[in-house]
Amino acid sequence: MQKRIVQFIDFILFSNIFISIGAAAQVALTYQLLNVKPDLKLIVLVFLATLVLYNLSLILSKPEKLADSPFKRTHWFFSRQRFMASLTLIATFMVVMISLSISIQAQLLLAFLGIIALGYNIPILRVQHQKISLRNIPGLKLFVIALVWSLTAVVLPIIELEHQHLLISNTKSLVLLLAHRFIFITAITIPFDIRDLYQDKIYALKTIPVLLGESNSYVICQLLLLGFIGLTASQFSYQEPAFWLLICSTLMVSWLIFKSQHKRNEYFYFLFLDGMLILPWLFFEAWNLVNC
Repeated sequence: MQKRIVQFIDFILFSNIFISIGAAAQVALTYQLLNVKPDLKLIVLVFLATLVLYNLSLILSKPEKLADSPFKRTHWFFSRQRFMASLTLIATFMVVMISLSISIQAQLLLAFLGIIALGYNIPILRVQHQKISLRNIPGLKLFVIALVWSLTAVVLPIIELEHQHLLISNTKSLVLLLAHRFIFITAITIPFDIRDLYQDKIYALKTIPVLLGESNSYVICQLLLLGFIGLTASQFSYQEPAFWLLICSTLMVSWLIFKSQHKRNEYFYFLFLDGMLILPWLFFEAWNLVNC
């Protein structure tokens, strides 16, 4: 029984289904913060698109010497490469079909984000007669991830809501909400770069931890979360449930990042830290359930 549970957890985590649920939860969170009915179609679309992009990212970054990889996820994924390729193809087809039913503005944004996400791994830039990907640009890797996630989770649903005349967005509120999400995503992404510090040095990836060091990177994480709390206070009244729900989830993230300073295995990062993407949405759902 225990073996089957571990196998199921491995499947959910290493097939990128869990991180895709996190992306869907971040979109659902935006609907909650805007107090509008969630668009299930768009949430499913983001789930599938995330699954496709993360699987393609793994496929495109397959190590030359697979046996030397220290990561369990890499071995799990490529030992089931045919199945994962089939899953990715099916998800890609579904993304195309669902995309046809959303607004042209949302389609364009989705396509732009897809190109940026693919450019993260595929060498699309030429620097000094050498082709490089976006993640090879010093310090840019982290911000590319945070920008793509923030635009997907915040701007994409707002564009679709405006197209359906269900929302008239305020520029100031939109900027605050976008900054809010950008800071949150950045803070929970840095520990992954710290974990990959040694490997990134080998591949000459100039990530924030490589440039600033491990200790300074952890300090930056906590400062970002402090800024997140400040933005929450400026955006929501302490009398609103959203204020306390976001503060509670942020404190849990802060504690987990503190715990990640000790050596942790892949399950800690892919289950608990990625799970922080889902936690705020769960808090709102639990609150709504209790107060319905």
